[in-house]
Amino acid sequence: MKVSRKQFIKISTSATAAGIIGLGTSGLNNLYLQNDKPDWLIELLRQNESRFENLSSYLQVSRVTDKSSTAFGGFIDSYGLPNAQSTQSFIGNALCALSTPESSLFGSELLLQALNEAAAFLVRVQHEDGTVDLLSHNFYSPPDTAFIINRMVPLFNLFQRENISGSEESVATLQAFIEKASNAIVNGGIHTPNHRWVFCAALARLYELWPDERYRDRAESWLAEGVDIDNEGQYRERDTLVYSAVSNRALTITAKIFDIPELLESVRQNLEMLMYYLLPNGEAVEEVSARVEREGRRIGTIHAHYVPCRYLALLDNNKEFAALCRHIEETAFSRLSSYLHYLLVDPVLWRPLPVPGELPTNYVREFSESGVVRIRRGNYDASIISRYTKQGIFFAFHKGEAMLHGMRIGNSFSGMGQFESDTIQKVNGGWVLNREVNGLYFQPLPQEKTPIGRDWQFDPEYYGRYGLMWHTNNREATRVHTLRQNAKIWEIKGGFEIEICIDGTDNVPTTVELIFRPGGSLSGVENHGNLANTYFLKEGYGKYNLNGDTITFGSGRFLHTNADLRGTLPKMELPTVVLTGITPFYHKIRFV
Repeated sequence: MKVSRKQFIKISTSATAAGIIGLGTSGLNNLYLQNDKPDWLIELLRQNESRFENLSSYLQVSRVTDKSSTAFGGFIDSYGLPNAQSTQSFIGNALCALSTPESSLFGSELLLQALNEAAAFLVRVQHEDGTVDLLSHNFYSPPDTAFIINRMVPLFNLFQRENISGSEESVATLQAFIEKASNAIVNGGIHTPNHRWVFCAALARLYELWPDERYRDRAESWLAEGVDIDNEGQYRERDTLVYSAVSNRALTITAKIFDIPELLESVRQNLEMLMYYLLPNGEAVEEVSARVEREGRRIGTIHAHYVPCRYLALLDNNKEFAALCRHIEETAFSRLSSYLHYLLVDPVLWRPLPVPGELPTNYVREFSESGVVRIRRGNYDASIISRYTKQGIFFAFHKGEAMLHGMRIGNSFSGMGQFESDTIQKVNGGWVLNREVNGLYFQPLPQEKTPIGRDWQFDPEYYGRYGLMWHTNNREATRVHTLRQNAKIWEIKGGFEIEICIDGTDNVPTTVELIFRPGGSLSGVENHGNLANTYFLKEGYGKYNLNGDTITFGSGRFLHTNADLRGTLPKMELPTVVLTGITPFYHKIRFV
């Protein structure tokens, strides 16, 4: 049954007067019904409208305008390619504006015409099986189709309900896309863990739009696998800023619409963990992500968690989650307009938050399953990272805006010199990370083991390290020599001290890299001269300052000029201060 806006307001007013306001997990059956959108939601609507300033010019430069092109109406990405994702993003933003009476673009004819053309493009690039492509990675992709459905369906519902003059063409085209896509959602497959929950949420949205038990049945097939969360509240992908948030949002929607409240327990666990991943400047760490493959570590705000956090703050009357919501509003409010498709369609989320509590700012928390220790003392904090380190970073220190992005140790040792530890051990009030590797040389194969013809069995471990070893199981290893790397970290007044010990084989070139966030200024260091963004701390102490916050570090050490050792990870394209030496290497570095 379609409900007009006037009917909805009438229902809302009656429901509020009758005192039947509820906050359940059963989707539209138990909504908090109210007439007026809160001021913060109106502000997000205004921000969404700002995307379309100078609408005619915007449409001219953001999409394909050649009517003879099959891509006509499609919106282009940063590489100049029209695609389903860029077009769907426009459609979502346009629907928010077109469907909301408080918007200055409510019912806009020009925006509606652009929506018609964008929807037609989306249908043209949809495959016969209902899927779309993600041009940067995935083709005939059910998961990427599910992401689109999750955003489009609730807004389609809202758009359809408003019955806007001239919207018939857009409604019919979008409905055709959704109907065809639903087949890919029902029978599609995945290739990452979070895709299961994205599918479940998409199936829930479809069920909400068109109740059909095949949607629920398919969701139950995925849910039967169990949620991939550990005892500490971390999902398998360990990706705090993006994919944990994806899972939290998807599980929340699934729990609400299919009335499965037990799914929310995983969301609660992850949000409770998240409170200990916050930095003093309002961002969050991502040191152990299994999904940050290229840049090594991603830093950013936790705004993507806002919707599930707000929902559970209200559902549970949870003051800590309310504080987390306030934290997001204070640090990343403008970015919440990306989630209007959740906020506009669910008046449950319009309720005032509980009185916020306090977020933890003084703690030591060990997340052993994620291989990280988090320590915070007011305006500074640190992460100690073991087996899941990205780009060799084992320690990070943040002091307000000033940030040591990471610390690395490298040795020029048979291609095995990049330091990382499998464990973090608590010893005498500090934390110890260890690693031991062997260099060696192989003797000729015994005659009876010598390959005949082309039977060369290359061993992946040694082939990857040296590029030429084969049949190592049958060779005698000789001149075995050991490199022992050790880092001990403990708290001192106002910061941390790290003692580095590397021995076992003498005269091995050594570097210690202190990698800082770009944008600040370094003092007390000397420019490398040949390597960009590279500096030496030869003696004494250096300083890094950003927006009035300062990290003091040292003392320095300088024995050679090779700041990019062979066999270690490539230098990061960030301001890097290097200490150099040879083994045996013993040195202490303080950060305050």
